[in-house]
Formats: sequence, C-alpha cells, structure tokens
Amino acid sequence: MYNDRKTREERKESDVAGGKNSRFTDLTVLDNTGNIEYQKTLFSNKEIETEFVPSYSMQIGDKLILGGLRGKGYQFGTLIL
Repeated sequence: MYNDRKTREERKESDVAGGKNSRFTDLTVLDNTGNIEYQKTLFSNKEIETEFVPSYSMQIGDKLILGGLRGKGYQFGTLIL
C-alpha cells in the first residue's frame, strides 16, 4: 500500500473521490516474478478525512491494520484480505 498523487486523467478514471491536491492510497499486489497481479485505488485523504500513513500499517493474519493521522490524533482501521 502506498500514497499516490494522480494526474487529472487518473482521477477521472478512478471511482474514488478526490481533487487536485488529494493523496490517493493504492493497493498493488505483485506475483513472485514482480508482475502486477492486482492494483486498485482504495481511498483518498479527502474521502476518509484522514492522512493515511503506510508506516503505521501492518498485516496480522488475514487482516491489514491501517493507520493514519486525523487532526492532532491517530486513527486506525482494519481491512480484511
């Protein structure tokens, strides 16, 4: 998972809400040879009103713990894989 700034064309193609200054969070899965198996934009900072921080995230079993900053606090959630 990583944050990405999208071009105008990429923003139009995405089903995730966000404008010119938004940061989009993408999930990309690679196979053993390094080829992309799956790639999807999950959300934007405008959509979830949180700044996603990849280093605050980890995988535990079949769950992905997501962390971010919201105002002066932290916000965490889970994504079931």
